[in-house]
Amino acid sequence: MNWIRIVALIGGLILICSISSCSPSEAAIATAIAETQVFEDSIAEAIAQTQEAQPTSTLIPTPTLDVGSTMVSDEDGMTLVYVPAGSFWMGSGMDDQNADDDEQPGHEVTLDAFWIDQTEVTNAMYAVFLNNMGNQSMGRETWLNADDQQVLIEQVGDEWRAMSGYADHPVVEVTWYGAVAYCEWAGRYLPTEAQWEKAARGEDGRIYPWGNIFDSSLANVDDETADDDYEVDCSPSGCDGFDRMSPVGFFTDGASQYGALDMAGNVWEWVADLYDQGYYDISPAENPLGPSSGDERVQRSGSWLNRPKYVRTANRSGDSPDYSGNGMGFRCAWSEVAPLLIQATPLPPPTSVPAIETPESIMGTVTGNVCYPSEYIPAMVAYFDRIFAGELYDLPISVNQTSYSIELPNGMYNAYAWLPDYSLGGHYSQAVACGLKDSCIDHSTLAFEVIAGETVRDIDLCDWYSQEEVPLPPGYQPVQETGAISGELMYPSEYIPGMKIVAFEKYGSSWFWTITPAFASEYTIENLPPGIYQVVAYNLEFDIAGGYTKAVTCGLTDGCNDHTLVDVVVESGRTTYGIDPWDWYAAPGAYPDMP
Repeated sequence: MNWIRIVALIGGLILICSISSCSPSEAAIATAIAETQVFEDSIAEAIAQTQEAQPTSTLIPTPTLDVGSTMVSDEDGMTLVYVPAGSFWMGSGMDDQNADDDEQPGHEVTLDAFWIDQTEVTNAMYAVFLNNMGNQSMGRETWLNADDQQVLIEQVGDEWRAMSGYADHPVVEVTWYGAVAYCEWAGRYLPTEAQWEKAARGEDGRIYPWGNIFDSSLANVDDETADDDYEVDCSPSGCDGFDRMSPVGFFTDGASQYGALDMAGNVWEWVADLYDQGYYDISPAENPLGPSSGDERVQRSGSWLNRPKYVRTANRSGDSPDYSGNGMGFRCAWSEVAPLLIQATPLPPPTSVPAIETPESIMGTVTGNVCYPSEYIPAMVAYFDRIFAGELYDLPISVNQTSYSIELPNGMYNAYAWLPDYSLGGHYSQAVACGLKDSCIDHSTLAFEVIAGETVRDIDLCDWYSQEEVPLPPGYQPVQETGAISGELMYPSEYIPGMKIVAFEKYGSSWFWTITPAFASEYTIENLPPGIYQVVAYNLEFDIAGGYTKAVTCGLTDGCNDHTLVDVVVESGRTTYGIDPWDWYAAPGAYPDMP
């Protein structure tokens, strides 16, 4: 979309309300619009950075906006249908035998007007996007899983193109990130779950887009023609005629009230919201944006592999945003003032901006705590991703530093941290901010706003338990080396028996060990993945109840009789010395049995 035109429109609305009397509702609208002004600079910068990669957007609406109105996007040629403002019934009633728990309770939702793609995005459209932007990585996967045998887009030389005969089929094998990136590139956004459901079921609460009676001839669903092992009878009107996917827009008689096609079956469709099974219990009644935290994103529509229950307009599902499959696609939406959805990193990927040379008049401050899953806090780098602006600000964090403060230009941000010399592999090498959430274990990326002249507090870099949605820092090359633990051995006698020394992962199920002979005075456990461990020594020569059969590390305490397990940090390519299992005075059963 032409975001500069949108910002100008916003400014005009504010000016009108400032020089004339406004009703309370008009004033509220003007106030809400004014609050979006903080995005103006970042949006303009994002446009400037990508203007060579994406064409200027021009959407040409029909003169009168009502049900049946359409417009065409100049970016990708997609036809969009108009969904007027108003209320609709979302979810399913408690008496619906086909409903799953996550569809309940049914509730009334009111939405502002919006436009939605008439069909799913096609392979031909997505190939143009890839030729402009490349197949970038986000999360743990590329936008398009081009290596999968089911994908219908191929790369020939430097050119991406739809495979022969599939240009007009919906693009599949796209992650949630790949869907968001395309919609942003095309000047639109991934629809909210509420927008998607209203576009599918209309204001009269239809079970299927066309009505309340299932008809396999009106959608590409699992029937007798489907290429699978299930036997599903066709409707009296006939089968859908496709064993797998169909071209988009083929089932015109299966259109929704607003003219949207393929809202039941063909392919599942990503929407913007995070998935929470119980979200409908707390969902707001107006313009809901989904829960604020979660690990999965919502999927709608069902696919050519699904039976009637799963292609109902109220059916919901969720999956990791990294997921892609041969029945997973998407469509986009657009409105004059887009929902404030934090969906993905800007395009192109952000470039590091270590030095900030910005007028003080637009600067705000962010502060927060720093922590790690041990008493020892290693050195790290904090990153602040300015959403929609293509800018990434970094801040080095020193060893055992417990708090930070940074000045940033106003705008919306994500924050995360990395231990640059740690490997990837679930061993606490990355964190997301969690200061504004209920806890630091929900593993979701936090979005927050920096306002000029104000301080945003409690953006804590403390959620070290997830590798979802944390982008790699610019130029980061993860080191895949292992580390080691080493220490001295002793025993409560001159004789030192043979021992088995075991390093247990504190937050995992793995353990690593070495065996030493009698009279050995030191040990080393090698090839340890980076992470946090607890070390226990086992006497291999004696098994006397209450005797000296186990020892724990005491090198980090004042004495060797406190009997507590000690956290040991292992870094890649390094040996952690001084881990001495000398504390042989632990009570029986206090520590793990020898594995």
